Amino acid sequence: MTKDVTKPVATGYKVVKNNQGNVTDIVVEFSEGLAQAAAGAVTNPTIVDSNGVLVSSFLGGLTSDAVTAGDKEVTYSVTTPGKPSGKLAFSFGAELVSDRAETANKSDAFSYTIDFGANSGSVSLTSNSVLDNSTADQAADSTNAPTVEWGVGDTRPTAYGMI
Repeated sequence: MTKDVTKPVATGYKVVKNNQGNVTDIVVEFSEGLAQAAAGAVTNPTIVDSNGVLVSSFLGGLTSDAVTAGDKEVTYSVTTPGKPSGKLAFSFGAELVSDRAETANKSDAFSYTIDFGANSGSVSLTSNSVLDNSTADQAADSTNAPTVEWGVGDTRPTAYGMI
């Protein structure tokens, strides 16, 4: 018989989105089954943006879901699903989770940088709208300039692109 001395190690993460493309959960995956934990009992990560500024309320806040003994994931649900943008560093403290060993082994600190990309949306132009011709035909995905699509026989233009 040998004693389990292996700590649970974070092995990855998933960003879960709903049908509208809004982030609803951040799921952290671990190398082994975890000890049971009540909802809200797993400490939230510290989140910092790409400028080093602390993000005090990511999508209204995070709450850890209950962890059933043996689960290999911790799910953090967001309070207000939405579409964050940019790169955010998620830092998780030491002893975040424990395994199921008789003498529980606790995880070390770890972090992930999650790139949520650029936030996009669409906007409608009216007949009085002004569009800068120098950027109108540039690719929306590389310059954040809108792409204008004119409908056949439609005098009301609609722009789709990055905002």
